Amino acid sequence: MPGFGIAADSYLKTPDGREGWAMDFVRRGHPAYLFEPSHSTRSGVDTGFYLRGDASAKLFSWGGDHVWRRWGLGPTPGVPFSDSRFPKDSWDKVVASFIGIEAPTIAGTQMVTHQVEANLAGLHQLQTGKPRAVIIAHSAAGVSAFAFAGRHPDQVAALVVVEPVGCPQSAVGVPVLAVFADHMEVREQMLVRAEECKATVAATRKAGISADYWSLPERGIAGNSHLLMMETNSKELADLIATWIDDNA
Repeated sequence: MPGFGIAADSYLKTPDGREGWAMDFVRRGHPAYLFEPSHSTRSGVDTGFYLRGDASAKLFSWGGDHVWRRWGLGPTPGVPFSDSRFPKDSWDKVVASFIGIEAPTIAGTQMVTHQVEANLAGLHQLQTGKPRAVIIAHSAAGVSAFAFAGRHPDQVAALVVVEPVGCPQSAVGVPVLAVFADHMEVREQMLVRAEECKATVAATRKAGISADYWSLPERGIAGNSHLLMMETNSKELADLIATWIDDNA
């Protein structure tokens, strides 16, 4: 599941043309399904919001300068960190690929929660009749992933959450891996998310269920950003995650 405003096909190919995570996991023996979150210009929006003339309704999309520092690509827009793993010549292509999200109001939490119920219905439909799945959720998709695991634990083998929104403060009933990247010194919001996920991992372990928190720099992997599935070491990271899945899911 991709993050907020990012299309699911970002898992098919990296912006510099290499195979994406979907193919990396397939080659490791894991069938991969790409889930397009609801209420977007890819999956469809409720035009009624706009036809009714609701002044607060927006079609939200990210701006490149807005997310550059927020997502840990560099200290100022257009200037990458010296150890950056992001293929910087492909940045304009990434920005052009950002999708619009139906937003009843421009407020971060409400924009994310607006998608959740439709996402849960879609995930349930996708999973019905199939073996339990490992859900890989990036950023805002974490809210839906954790909610789905809570509602349908029989359909979830494990959660892999990449710098997610929504880590609960209680145990998750399935194995969980939380992955965080580098340059937290410019990402105050991400520091809060990381602490929340550490609490989730601790509570899940206390319940006797496998759970891990990975700080990539602490594992000797420097320079990744919020978009680590697009970066030059994306295959290395996919292999590490696939090994965790094999051992824990």
